[in-house]
Amino acid sequence: MRRLIPLAAVMLAAGSSRAQDTDLEKRIRDLEIRSEKLPSPSEPVPEASLGLDVWFKDGLHLATSDGAIDLRIGGYLIHHSSFRIRKGERYGADTFEIEEAHLEVHAKLWKHWEVFVAPNLLPGGGGLHDGWVEFNGWDLVRVRAGQFRVPHSQESREPTLWQDFPEDSLLVPQAPDRDLGVMVHGLLFDGICDYAVGVFNGNGSSDVSGNRDENSDKDVVGYFGVSPFATAGWDLVRYFRVGIGATDGRQDKPDDETPFEMESPAAGRLYTDDSIVKNAAAPPVSVEGERRRYVGELALGLGPFDLKTEYAYSTHEIEIGEDGDVFRSFGNNWSVGWWFGGTRAAGNRPKVHKGLFDGGYGALQIVARYSKMHTSKEYLLDGGFGGTNHVREWAVGLNWYPTSFVRISAMYQNVKYGDDGVPVEAVPAGGPMRGPGMGGGGPGTDASKSVTEEDLLIFRVQIEF
Repeated sequence: MRRLIPLAAVMLAAGSSRAQDTDLEKRIRDLEIRSEKLPSPSEPVPEASLGLDVWFKDGLHLATSDGAIDLRIGGYLIHHSSFRIRKGERYGADTFEIEEAHLEVHAKLWKHWEVFVAPNLLPGGGGLHDGWVEFNGWDLVRVRAGQFRVPHSQESREPTLWQDFPEDSLLVPQAPDRDLGVMVHGLLFDGICDYAVGVFNGNGSSDVSGNRDENSDKDVVGYFGVSPFATAGWDLVRYFRVGIGATDGRQDKPDDETPFEMESPAAGRLYTDDSIVKNAAAPPVSVEGERRRYVGELALGLGPFDLKTEYAYSTHEIEIGEDGDVFRSFGNNWSVGWWFGGTRAAGNRPKVHKGLFDGGYGALQIVARYSKMHTSKEYLLDGGFGGTNHVREWAVGLNWYPTSFVRISAMYQNVKYGDDGVPVEAVPAGGPMRGPGMGGGGPGTDASKSVTEEDLLIFRVQIEF
């Protein structure tokens, strides 16, 4: 018995030693397996993937899963045609043309930055249509820099795609459009008020050949709007808005150029211009000095009914020979519309209640417009220019939206020059207006023809993607 006790102690110690060896071996094997799964020192440790979401809605979207970057790629194309008809006689050439074609890239970066770039895709018309960067960390204060629409008149601010008519009114030529500059804008009182203040070159879009700033002075622009029912949530009153805007700057132009292009946009007819006729004995006229532009506007929506009106006034310092003078222009624009199967707030894409491919007919909008422009007579009486200082137009139109992204439009317009008892000044033989296809000695022109009134049919087909 005494011999068995030492033997048992030896065997227990040996068993314990083997168990420890087995446990140690297992630990070593586990460490070896884990080390094989680790990357080698020369390989970087991979980080967690951010992920990328891709979908198509209002353009092609690419966004990171954490929301840091949201990229939208889209664009649009506008096909335009016009037909000039007056009392069975045609003036000028009928047209079929691609009026606009743009690619749009819009990026939201790190929640507080936006970048927008829209190049022009038309052959021979390359260049930047829009391009800006904006910091919008707060609704109250947003800062934008680049080339974009100047915050001035109601009509010139609205995107071309969704204006009520396929062609602008008579007020647009004197209003600023796109320009290079810096703007601070924002919303007040939960969107009841909005404002914009900016500094711009004053010479328009950079994609116009040779359109560079001709002086060191810049245009200062201000705009303030009020939408009293913005937070009311009333379906009947979709929008009610009043606004005022102004610009102040300097403009210098070569001799015998008008302060702005005095033409009826739809007809493309210059109604005061030295190319019509210029009395050689008249002194040169130059635009040199301060330019100021003012606008007041109102927009109202009651259910399917739209009403918009705008009043514009501008002054330009000019010189006729060696004498200084002030050129003035003023005009107003009224338009009304009625929707069937859709609605549209000013400046926004239409909402189609039931699209053509969803069992509906899309949305129809019937619109009517009256506008007029009157200018002072210095260019006509003292500068020896041809044309008239008074133009008025009325138009009716129909817009059909099969979907919110497709538009087919038709418009009839009547334009009169020198109407309402305002005499046609400095009238050359044959009449006051020699527009496209009439004077100048070009192929097919007839210098004996001119117009004081004309009718046009205008059509537009557009698609946004």
